[in-house]
Amino acid sequence: MPKNEVIAAIEEWCRMNEQQFTAVHLFHLVCKHFGFTTDEMMNGDRFTARTEARTCFAWFGRKLKADTLDSLAGFVDRDHTSIISLDRRGDRLLAANDAALTPHIISIYDQLKQLQ
Repeated sequence: MPKNEVIAAIEEWCRMNEQQFTAVHLFHLVCKHFGFTTDEMMNGDRFTARTEARTCFAWFGRKLKADTLDSLAGFVDRDHTSIISLDRRGDRLLAANDAALTPHIISIYDQLKQLQ
C-alpha cells in the first residue's frame, strides 16, 4: 500500500478513536518510540530527533483530539519550542518529511492500537 494511503488509513482510525487517548499516553509512547526519557524530550540536546518526535506527537495529538492544544503545549513546552505552532504545521511537516516521518507515524500507530 502506498505511504499516502497508509497515512489516510491511520487518519481514519484516529477519527474512529477520537478522545480515547490522552496527551500523556501519546507523550510516553512517542518518547519510548524515539528512545527519549521525558526530560530529554522536553530539554534534550538531540534537536533533530526531538523535532521529529514533537512533530509526530503534535500530529497524533490533533488527529486524536487528545486533550486540548493548550494542554498539549503546556505538557511539553518547557524550553519554549512551541508545540502549538508545530501542531498547526504538522501535516505540512509530515508531507515535507514523508520519508523520515511516515515510518514513525506507522510505528506509533501500531503501539496505540495495542493499548486498546
